[in-house]
Amino acid sequence: MSRYAEPKVIAFASDKGGVGKSAAAVNMSAALATSHGRTLLVDLDHQADATRWVGFEGESLALAEVLVDSGDLSGAVVPTEVPGLDLIPSSGEWLSRAKRELAGKKGSELIFRGAFQRLLEQNPGTWQWIVLDTHPDVTGVLTLNALVAARDIICPVDSAEQALDGLVSVVKTMWSLQKTANPHLGIRAAMLAMKQRTRLARSIETELKSKFEDRALPSIRHRVHIAESYSERKPVMLAYPDCDSVEDYEAATAALVATYSSVGSGAVKDERKRAAG
Repeated sequence: MSRYAEPKVIAFASDKGGVGKSAAAVNMSAALATSHGRTLLVDLDHQADATRWVGFEGESLALAEVLVDSGDLSGAVVPTEVPGLDLIPSSGEWLSRAKRELAGKKGSELIFRGAFQRLLEQNPGTWQWIVLDTHPDVTGVLTLNALVAARDIICPVDSAEQALDGLVSVVKTMWSLQKTANPHLGIRAAMLAMKQRTRLARSIETELKSKFEDRALPSIRHRVHIAESYSERKPVMLAYPDCDSVEDYEAATAALVATYSSVGSGAVKDERKRAAG
């Protein structure tokens, strides 16, 4: 038995684009790394937003090779400008090609988990937190690979009409995977990742708190500096350290960490059911 604690493996997932998912994955990974332990960010989205956000501009074929040719992740990890934050970058268009090649193939959702587990076995105790950013399509092969490898899911939503529809889709996909490929998968938390100053946003925030209680993470106020930090190719804490979004992401991250130490931290099945209600 390993003397090292297993890292927390968390997938950020939504069935709707533009909800602040990648922003939350990147900026909460940065907050985890700076305050809560070494963190690995894995970009399993062929759009590669998380990869670009932390400043990686090169080309990495590792994820595509893992999915198509049973490749290995041992050489795929690169450091970032954030102390304590490492990255497995997206393979961009190559990952998109892998997605098309794997579509409809039996068992294709299981491929990444094997390479991922080998990486952890080769690097015991290296990371305390692993964050998987996913493509906004919870039934697509890339997102399914992430969810099969993860233990927990964070569901970001925005302030728009039908904001919770994407959350329901994630819950249904989770239930399906629990029966087949990953019985341990659960919803760890949900969050309003782009809070506008509107009555609808306040209503959505209230509904999340009603459904998830202490697993509704503090909301992220929508600020232009978040988008501008993407253009700067840095998490907002490095690009605009005085922006109040930094405080929001840090508060959401601290609340996430607290869910792992609270009484009954593993009992999330009832909360999952309420989320679909």
